[in-house]
Amino acid sequence: MLYLGARAAGAKVLVNDLEGAKCGIRVNSVAPTAATRMTDGEWPPEVLDAVAAEHVVPAVRYLCSEDNPNGHIIEAGDTYFARVAIVEARGVVLGPQATAEDVAARYEEIADLSGARTFDSGLVNVNAIPWRMT
Repeated sequence: MLYLGARAAGAKVLVNDLEGAKCGIRVNSVAPTAATRMTDGEWPPEVLDAVAAEHVVPAVRYLCSEDNPNGHIIEAGDTYFARVAIVEARGVVLGPQATAEDVAARYEEIADLSGARTFDSGLVNVNAIPWRMT
């Protein structure tokens, strides 16, 4: 299952940083929970039946439709569908001389997800550099 998680994270980068939207290209991804040859013998038969690949089809069809969103990952399997997002904490600015000790001292604040926002593009962070430098 780690493989699937890594694949979804990689898809998120592709989905959001290709900038195809400028050209009318929308890119989405499906994180399926479905029975495959990899799951044979790993899950009980009743679970394999519940997560038949056919249950992922509605999400795929929607994401291929004219009304689809852009830059989303949808988890699909069994009868469950959910948008999946990578989130980013508010973070802290430590300055160019930051040390590992500085990170350790402020890690609770760095890791606080209470004000988290969806991480839609790495470009957002690049565009924020000028205001962080002031």
